[in-house]
Amino acid sequence: MRVVVAHHLEGAPWPVHQFLPDDIGALPAICVPRVQLLPHPDTHGVVEGSVHVLVVGSRLTSDEHAAELDSVADLVVGRFGNVVRSIRLESVMVPAMRVDECNPTTVTIGGTEFPCYAITLVGTLNPAC
Repeated sequence: MRVVVAHHLEGAPWPVHQFLPDDIGALPAICVPRVQLLPHPDTHGVVEGSVHVLVVGSRLTSDEHAAELDSVADLVVGRFGNVVRSIRLESVMVPAMRVDECNPTTVTIGGTEFPCYAITLVGTLNPAC
């Protein structure tokens, strides 16, 4: 699921990592750290997955930095259907995903807090894979 999300974010204006970097020199970035898998609440034998995509900006020292962080978060949310609908993906394993929520927060990297948006994506994994 992490690889599918990272692939769908290719071409984004910031680097996409499948981890949260520990070096502030790697920021700003879009991070797809880990996936949570749970049994589907309604369908036996099907797995529902979720991943928190972290859009981590530079320190907010200007209006431009804040606007850039918001813009990249908007792009990520838009790529996955804008909270109102799911999108179809090219992956057989994860055929569709949707944005469940987008929350402003911070992450600590190298002992310093950085602004970010935690964007939760959810999708059902194809049990045939």
